[in-house]
Parts: sequence; C-alpha cells; structure tokens
Amino acid sequence: MNENKEVTLLSLDTSSTKTGWAVFKNGIYKESGVLNWSHIKDNTEDRLQIMYIDIIQHIQKYEPDILVIEKDIVGSGKRQNMSTINTLVKLIGGIWAYCVQLNMDTPINLPTGEFIIFYVEYTPSEWRSLVGINARKRDDCKAASIKLIKDMYGKDVDDNEADAINIGQAYINEWSEEE
Repeated sequence: MNENKEVTLLSLDTSSTKTGWAVFKNGIYKESGVLNWSHIKDNTEDRLQIMYIDIIQHIQKYEPDILVIEKDIVGSGKRQNMSTINTLVKLIGGIWAYCVQLNMDTPINLPTGEFIIFYVEYTPSEWRSLVGINARKRDDCKAASIKLIKDMYGKDVDDNEADAINIGQAYINEWSEEE
C-alpha cells in the first residue's frame, strides 16, 4: 500500500428500518449518521431495494478502503421475526456481493495483494468486546454504546449511529493492538 495514501474506513450497523454509518480517515473518526427508511411502510421487498441502493450509494460516495459491518446473528435480541432476518440476510449479503464484484472488476494489486474494498464482519459480541462494552442485555448494550460515543466525542447520537461508530472503532482497536 502507498504509505502516503489516506485509508478510509466505512462502518455500518444495519437494521430493517435504519442503518447507522461512520467514516474514519487513517483511524480518526470524521463523520457519521443514520440512513432512515422507517417511514416506508409498503412492500418489504421494495423497501429492501431502496435500502440497498442507499447503502451502495453511500459506499460509492465515501469510496472506503475498508468496510466493516455488523454480522446479524439469527435468533439474537429482537431478531426472532423471520421477515426481519430475511431482510437483513439479503441486505448484508448484497453489500458483501457488491464488494466482491468491485474486487473482481478491478485488478487486484498483485505485489501487495490489496483489494479495492477489504470487507470485514463482526458479531455484536466481537465488536463490543473490542471497544470495552461488557453489558449483557440488549438495552444495556445500546445504552453503553451511546454513552461511549458521548464520552469519546461529546456527540449525542441514537443507538444506530453509536453502534456504527463503535463498530469502526472496534476494527481500529483490533489492528492498533496488533502493531
């Protein structure tokens, strides 16, 4: 990798109605927000396509070198609803396939083995451990995630945005520990 190249990381906390996102440049938090589709009440497949397009447009906007996303755990937390599970599996799978396609369409830098987008998934317990969230109950985890962002950045955010920031920070923490 070019030592002078700025590395962009985009992290995502997906859900069936909102997706939190965060951008880091060279390991430094820059910005974040929430893509909100809760107002779309019609056909789930139509909403899923809109969600997917919005997320892909976000990926295209920020052109990340690294994409970190929360891996959905079937049956965990509120994920008992099969329709929700199906939506998230399609959404995360679509994002993964988009990254694979980009990597296929653009020649890999053979001397370094670098991909266009390096794709990483963390389970909720993996990323929470990497940022020091030790709560067990879902509501306690969400509150701890929000508090961590308030303490670190002085920023008031909802749980979607907080989780997205913490997912990105987890990746940074994991790799800074190994150096």
